[in-house]
Amino acid sequence: MASSLLLLAVMLPDFHTLILQIDDDPDDHLLLEETITKIDPQIQVLHAYSGDDAILTLNQLEKQNHLPDLILLDMNMPMKCGDEVAKEISGTSTWKKIPIILISTAADAAVSSLLENNCIAVVAKPSSLLDLEQVLRSVLAETIT
Repeated sequence: MASSLLLLAVMLPDFHTLILQIDDDPDDHLLLEETITKIDPQIQVLHAYSGDDAILTLNQLEKQNHLPDLILLDMNMPMKCGDEVAKEISGTSTWKKIPIILISTAADAAVSSLLENNCIAVVAKPSSLLDLEQVLRSVLAETIT
């Protein structure tokens, strides 16, 4: 982890928008980053593969005065699920202003009750690359512009 945080300090100056993606699936990270780069190559995407990794990343970003403009948070992760991570983020005074989009495969009423703790939307995981691009364009237009 120390080497990725060191790399983080080197990478940050050249972006205009920063998104933190929190997801335990490396394939989802790759797809999301490729899609965001297609939409806007100026957007920097940082990756956390667990809730604990995300908290470490946010602490490092806070020390650098570069908090993300948006967090994309997978709901279903082992160890610490998305709603626990969202609660931890919203419980920290400097992080609670960061909008969070929960990404979930569940489409039930229980998920919609999560629209608190900085969570501005719950988005179903897209089933195709075209769907992913459409969802991201919509989300970015509403949160980053």
